[in-house]
Amino acid sequence: MNITKDSPKVQNAFAFLLIFCAVLLLFRGLFAGNIIATNDVSTNDLLHLHLPIRTLYSEALKQGELLQWTPYIYGGFPIFAEGQGGFLYPVNLLLGVLFDPVVSMNVFIILHALLMGIGVYLLTSLLTKNRLLSIPSAAVAAICGSVIAGHTRHLNSLTGIVFLPWLIFNVELFLNSKKISAGLLFGILLGFMFLGGHLQHLFISVFFSFVYMFLRIVFEREIKLSLVKKLLHYKVFQFLGIGIMLSLIIGLPQILSTSELIPFTERGKELTSEFAGMGSMPFSGILTFVYPYYMGNAGDLSFKSPDVFLFWEFFHYSGAIVFILAIIGFTANRKKKEFRGVVWPLLIIAILSYLLSLGDNFPIYKIFSLFPVTKAFRFPVRWLAGMELSVLVLSGFGVRSIAEYIAGKKNVKPVTKKAKNVKAAPVKIVLPDIASQYKISLVIAFVVVGEIFLVAGKQVTTASPDIYLKPPSYSEKIKSDNSRLYVLSRNEFLTEVYEKSRGWEGSHDLYGLSAKLVPPNIGAYFGVHMIDGYLLLVPDFIYEVWGNANNSGIVGRTAGLVKNNFQPTPKFTKLCELFGVKYLSSVWNVSKPFEQVWDSAGVKAYRLPETLNKSWVVSKVESFGVSSNKGNAPKLIDDNFDPKSMAYVNGAVPQLPADSKNGTAEVLSEDNHSITIKANEPGFVVLNDTWFPRWKAFIDGTEVPVYQTDVMIRGVVSPKAGTIIEFRYDKGSTGMLFIFSYLAVLLSAAYLFYEKKKSNTIT
Repeated sequence: MNITKDSPKVQNAFAFLLIFCAVLLLFRGLFAGNIIATNDVSTNDLLHLHLPIRTLYSEALKQGELLQWTPYIYGGFPIFAEGQGGFLYPVNLLLGVLFDPVVSMNVFIILHALLMGIGVYLLTSLLTKNRLLSIPSAAVAAICGSVIAGHTRHLNSLTGIVFLPWLIFNVELFLNSKKISAGLLFGILLGFMFLGGHLQHLFISVFFSFVYMFLRIVFEREIKLSLVKKLLHYKVFQFLGIGIMLSLIIGLPQILSTSELIPFTERGKELTSEFAGMGSMPFSGILTFVYPYYMGNAGDLSFKSPDVFLFWEFFHYSGAIVFILAIIGFTANRKKKEFRGVVWPLLIIAILSYLLSLGDNFPIYKIFSLFPVTKAFRFPVRWLAGMELSVLVLSGFGVRSIAEYIAGKKNVKPVTKKAKNVKAAPVKIVLPDIASQYKISLVIAFVVVGEIFLVAGKQVTTASPDIYLKPPSYSEKIKSDNSRLYVLSRNEFLTEVYEKSRGWEGSHDLYGLSAKLVPPNIGAYFGVHMIDGYLLLVPDFIYEVWGNANNSGIVGRTAGLVKNNFQPTPKFTKLCELFGVKYLSSVWNVSKPFEQVWDSAGVKAYRLPETLNKSWVVSKVESFGVSSNKGNAPKLIDDNFDPKSMAYVNGAVPQLPADSKNGTAEVLSEDNHSITIKANEPGFVVLNDTWFPRWKAFIDGTEVPVYQTDVMIRGVVSPKAGTIIEFRYDKGSTGMLFIFSYLAVLLSAAYLFYEKKKSNTIT
């Protein structure tokens, strides 16, 4: 094969090779089987959130089941509806079946880094009209800040970020062809982003795609029409209509399930402006594009903000050289007829992106309060994704301008004396020959990738999975007891570890202790049932009892802490017994009635000596009277409440049998989506698994009401002793909608393939 030949296939292969080499250089630890081990102090989004969920998801997939509910988190949780797992996203489906969770997670990151690089390569090649000189931008895109540090910990974020160049590439194809069928590809991409599970990055990417299309049409000077007529001329409304409609069809199974959960959660309620403005970037934050550690480095404890996790949110570094190339690219091409209609929209998007990322520090962000969904978004700094992409693409124009300059220098002829008043002919700038373009591309790619590796490469910190993912021996006892674990001192412990380790760019030994503490959701990875968890869309009937980052819950009122001595009150013990929590893990000392059963390097496990039941029967039921979980939760720690003899329900009180008794109930069988119980007495059966409206109950094949009981668990009336009650999670039409969703993808892709083949045949 002659590499100097002007062959698109050879150039594309060369581009992919350099993109892959850049990814291999930065993510070499993942190729070796290690895991990304960065940590945002009190938790680790990659290992404590995404990996456990992927584990449960993968196990279910391999058994032919699409996981919708898990009993391992928060005493039971609608994990599919929560959305962050992206269970219907095609990449997750494929990896979940093929690999174990750690390999799946690593392949996911590597694959999306490649997708980012390839997307920028296609877009930059199309806009600059040159493949080879777009390669340096593409290689950097695969290892840009948001990929290697900013959102590597947020797997669902990557699905929103890496598709942005693909969306704009699709828009550019549409503007060039004016074929509304291009809306099908746009819709497929948007639909996959819906399934990917990060609504905020989806919104940001779609917004910048629309802005780009609008600006491209505005800057189109060849067509002498008004803006409205230009929009009609390009068939924009048909394109967008097809794309949006198809994306909603593809994303429908996830959209419907998540919309059912959101009203119960904090994000579905009235949020404060402080919440939406969290993570607003300071004006000087743009300097991080030139030097990523301008505000310090969380990895070595030098980050200036007290909110250490903001370090990654601000991290969109693509290299100082690339930033300079972007400036050159715009400056050299802003007046060229061939490129001015492209570089100006990219510059405007970069400026708009920066202004939006300022959040509360600049009034333009307030405009987005008009969009109801954006009120639930945090971290305005995430809008920097638009600036990051603009810089990457404009740098491609910069490389082209440098190549033109080199070619011009080589073709300069000696100046001869000309007659006065005779104008010199304009110099036609041409690109170097193909062989020289290969050399220029290779040299610049080597320089810009090398700069990121030297300056920001340390952000891809990896470690052996055994350090973070080795379960403590006491986890086996929890599983054998079929009880739940509650974690104390997680935030305090990991914050102390962070400070003692001076970040995490050095030894990870102390961080390895976090596995012994079993923080949520890592318990699910170990197969340990937990009463707490770490998720985004958590219903208030859970966090009003067990708390979250913004609310200590009623559990916070039931114990004291004196010099690292955790002192539970009888109210704390009552909550533990009610919700099946027999074990605690902590670095604190825990007082009676809990007994220490395990200790390793100061991380301890404690156990209640009593035997706890998962289900039982009570003879008395009262109504909370109001629907406020915040108001109802304190009744659980009232001294007059005995959960073994009575229960509270939301709404009307059920009619109990006249011979109702306090007694026991046995769990006969259970799995992810069902549980069967035998009530040994007539009365009201309490099951201390989390309530959710999709849980249905059946007695002798007939459906009976399931009551939201004691704020967050389930209750059913047992008409007689020996009643068998079967709880089933109603999966609804998710499976059918999933098939319909992917059928829409296949039909759309088939039509696009047919259209392209037909076009090639005619040509």
